[in-house]
Amino acid sequence: MEKFDRKNYECLKVTEKEKSAIQRYMSFNHTNMNILLNLEASVIDKLNSKGWYIDLTPENINRNLENLQEIYSAMYKNSKKNPIKTSTYRGTRNEEIEKSSMGNRFLSTSIDENIAMRFTQYNNGAIINIRKEANVPYLVMDNFLDETQASEEEILISPFCRVKNLQEYYSNSNVKNYRVNLEKGEFLEITEEEEKEYEKIIYNFDFTSKIEEYKDLHEQSDMLYIRIRNNKYNLKDFNIIREEQEKVEEELFKLLKEFGEVKKALIKYMQGKFRKIEEKIDKEIEIEDRARKELKRRENIQNYKNKKEKLLKKADDLINQIEKRKNEYFLEDEEEKEITNISKNLCIDVERDDDFYNLFEKIKKKIENKREEIEKIQIPDNLTKEEELKLEEELGNIYFQIDNIQVLLNEVRNVISRTKKMEKEKLEQKIVNKVDKKLLEKAKETFQIKKHEISSEKNTFFDKIFGKAKIRQAQIENYELRIEVIKNGCMSVPENLNALQTYIYTYSEKMGCENLPEEAKIVLGNMKKSVIRNFIPVADIVVFNSNMPIPEGKKLTRKEILKNIEKQNNILRSKKQNMKKDDNKKKESFNQGILVDSDHLELKNMLNTTLNSIKASNVDIQKDTSEKEK
Repeated sequence: MEKFDRKNYECLKVTEKEKSAIQRYMSFNHTNMNILLNLEASVIDKLNSKGWYIDLTPENINRNLENLQEIYSAMYKNSKKNPIKTSTYRGTRNEEIEKSSMGNRFLSTSIDENIAMRFTQYNNGAIINIRKEANVPYLVMDNFLDETQASEEEILISPFCRVKNLQEYYSNSNVKNYRVNLEKGEFLEITEEEEKEYEKIIYNFDFTSKIEEYKDLHEQSDMLYIRIRNNKYNLKDFNIIREEQEKVEEELFKLLKEFGEVKKALIKYMQGKFRKIEEKIDKEIEIEDRARKELKRRENIQNYKNKKEKLLKKADDLINQIEKRKNEYFLEDEEEKEITNISKNLCIDVERDDDFYNLFEKIKKKIENKREEIEKIQIPDNLTKEEELKLEEELGNIYFQIDNIQVLLNEVRNVISRTKKMEKEKLEQKIVNKVDKKLLEKAKETFQIKKHEISSEKNTFFDKIFGKAKIRQAQIENYELRIEVIKNGCMSVPENLNALQTYIYTYSEKMGCENLPEEAKIVLGNMKKSVIRNFIPVADIVVFNSNMPIPEGKKLTRKEILKNIEKQNNILRSKKQNMKKDDNKKKESFNQGILVDSDHLELKNMLNTTLNSIKASNVDIQKDTSEKEK
């Protein structure tokens, strides 16, 4: 039978009747009780002669025997509730160090050797180090002291213990030291007929008159012994006294034999009573064990039902979380809506990653299947140990799978946020690339027209003399350089939509609004001038100047105009030489869409791994279980 902690067992609690008996034992009645367990006429007579009256009337004997049974009952309960080995000390006389007498009484011992020393007899004292086994019944007497009683740190040990290994290990002039091991005695069962027979022997024995008779016979024996010793030389008187002494000793022997028969009956009677007490308590323990086992079984069944309900709730929560995460991925904020609308107006396909949707749907389906499995689990009111282990494994398996998904979904939100950001940036870049291409095409077209217009003009004689022809040639080279810069991709590409809007605004300022393509107008929308930032580098501003810049309020000479154009041409040449390689790389990267988000791939891998672990978990757990069984 399964073992339980018995400290709070109802059947092992000390009753008020048992407490009262213990209190009587502690209040100077212990001598009367122990006399009955180790019945000796000489001891009773000696105590009476010292003024310690031992009441051995049938009523008092009956009361003391009942008290002894109550005390033993409390002892046996305590040993069942808290079985411990102890080493205690008993102070006594050397005469008590006999196996036959030491085990037939309640032994009062102390855990403090100094306290035990108080009870030793001068010049005849003995200290016994008593080591009791765990199953020997005992009581901690301090638990039953009232306010008027002083603590002796007393441990009261059960009577009728078996004495083993009694040995003297140390002695001095006043006290001898002994060691002894005590084992619990085994009590024989007595029938009701035997019990009645023993009661008849005990209660029909007239202890009072028998003690008086013992006293008289003992005194006669002593007096006759003195007379014999004083009449050694009178043979006739010696023989008469000797015959009289033999008669007295014969009567004394018969009387002691009667005491011995009563003592034997009393010991068997008490041992039989103690056995019944043990059987009664053991049966009550067994009943309470079964009740607690049944309660624990019901608690286990309820726990399994609670686990099932929690798993169902957790599965429902996960399904809701998956829907929420899926909606989070496809839900657009204002900025995303703006980008989506611009993309649609620019005829750019708005692509969403269907892998997330499909993976969420797969996981949702798996959890729904697990929920169906949970619903099918039956938890009967009568579970065998094997069924209980199987149920524990089954619920644990499903919990493990669902818990893995829960852990994963707790990390999904940030990954989705980064994935959406990546997709937004990719879409923005598509818009930037398309509009930038249109702007550059428009600029290149404008510069071709400007170049053609200047090239169509004929240089006269005076144009050559006054330098006008050189200005035209520098202007033609300026437009050629602008066209070449655009053609070779040396222009800076905006990083995002906001930068593109600034880029478009700067373009319109330099090139004129009439040169804005329709795609650029869509992106620019109702953008206010106050939000414009200084995005376009100096070299790009040079490219986008449709006409040669002339400082306001000043009329430049032809030489100054030529110098200004040459300055711009030098800037364009430098841009062409120094930035072509890097800008080509950057533009090539954007155009090819080389944007990799590791978290995006990681999430997909995590989701797929979770799906695979759900499939494999049943096999793994079954394999692990079989390994344990081996």
